[in-house]
Amino acid sequence: MVSEGGGRGGRGGRGGGGVWARPNFSFLSPGKLTPHLAKLRRGDTLDIKGPMLKTHVSPTWRHVGLVAGGTGITPMLQVLHAALAPSSTCKAAFTLVYGSVTPGDVICKKEIDALAAAHPDRLKVVYTVDAAPARGWPGSVGRIDRALLARTLPPPSPDVQVLVCGPGPMVKAVCGDKAEDKSQGPLDGHLKAMGYDATMVFKF
Repeated sequence: MVSEGGGRGGRGGRGGGGVWARPNFSFLSPGKLTPHLAKLRRGDTLDIKGPMLKTHVSPTWRHVGLVAGGTGITPMLQVLHAALAPSSTCKAAFTLVYGSVTPGDVICKKEIDALAAAHPDRLKVVYTVDAAPARGWPGSVGRIDRALLARTLPPPSPDVQVLVCGPGPMVKAVCGDKAEDKSQGPLDGHLKAMGYDATMVFKF
């Protein structure tokens, strides 16, 4: 969860018991959550914690890179909604690099495209997929690698931030794993090789 100035939270839904829903989407590895959800049966329970404050939208940011894979788009949307709100003091530009398996796996695409259309001077979106149809896909094809990040992200600078969220292997390749205690851990991977330092990168 993110907030601006530490005072605002993300959007949430109503809680309650006795509700059962079978989600209508595919469960893909190497994720941890969705394969577990796929095994749940009627009557099983699931403990969910949160919301939890992770970082703040800072008015000192000039340009922010958002690197997301799969359901890792969730905190990125919270960041964008907070930063692009009329009341926000953040005036940064944002570049979202969002990786999915196929075009059909892109989560919240209509919402993302609507934000980009509403803020063309502040939000650029780069979609990439592992596999795309022969025709009709306007985005990139391939996993999020160093070449793609070098083409799309703002160069390293003290007023630049890169936020990363996605499957473990993607996060490891982009910026290195978080520590065992879930702290940020050392910066590694593509971003370190590109010249970013730990103050410029945040791992959700």
